[in-house]
Amino acid sequence: RAAAMMKQKEKLVVTPGQRGEKAPLLEGPEADDDAEVEHWFLKDLKWSYSETKWMVEEFGCTPTWWNPVFFLLTPVIVMCLLSGAWVHRPFNQGSEPVRPDETTLEREVRVQWILMTDGPFAISFLLGLPALYFDTKPVLVAVGLCVDVCYIGGNVVFLEALKRRRRLLTHLAVVANATFALGLVALWLMGVLWFGLHRHFNVVQLVQWLVRGVVVVFFVAAALLYGQLWHAYDDDHLSPHDNYSTILRAVAISVAALLVWTLFTIAVFIDGPRAIWAAIG
Repeated sequence: RAAAMMKQKEKLVVTPGQRGEKAPLLEGPEADDDAEVEHWFLKDLKWSYSETKWMVEEFGCTPTWWNPVFFLLTPVIVMCLLSGAWVHRPFNQGSEPVRPDETTLEREVRVQWILMTDGPFAISFLLGLPALYFDTKPVLVAVGLCVDVCYIGGNVVFLEALKRRRRLLTHLAVVANATFALGLVALWLMGVLWFGLHRHFNVVQLVQWLVRGVVVVFFVAAALLYGQLWHAYDDDHLSPHDNYSTILRAVAISVAALLVWTLFTIAVFIDGPRAIWAAIG
């Protein structure tokens, strides 16, 4: 009986403030879940900040809080990297290297370009969902959502190609991104000319097209970097099973690229060249 009473007392939880005693630490599954949530979030946050410092240094900027450029860019880059990593996490991609022997070039492709773009694309997708109901042109919104999904899906296959060192998939990804970038250049020029011929520019519109020009330069720079991977996996030797899975992924990335351009064409017919930019956010 005495032993039973002692066990009963051990089960009692004393809240803070009672007799000046501290509440005991949580134990069991609930405590483990809380610790796990805090652990992976803080780990991702530290990783994104570390990668941000590395990226800033790569572009010749001093990563100190006294530097106004670093101070302004850090929250934006961290948000893009975090969202990009979370989008790719269901596919066992993201913040982890593609392989234990990941090269510097592969790291740049993964972090600076794929995650940095897929994060904003994912955010654009989430923000576009309510617009399907409220926007006056829901068809353009739907086109934009499909473009977001196709672009992210193509990059999922791209990272898988890096992970498995697949030459065919890498070549397809490089070609798809190059045509996407060149197409954006042409569409940006068409949009500027079309807008200039039909309307008068004001300051806000001029800033919008300048920002779009920066976006085009970003995608062109990404395509040029991806091109450096063209001969990275020339030693790729496929087994029959790998050959089958690679063909399926090759079909997926090809369909995604063709679908993007089909959607762009639909958008142009709906509202002219400027509809492209409405479609990709």
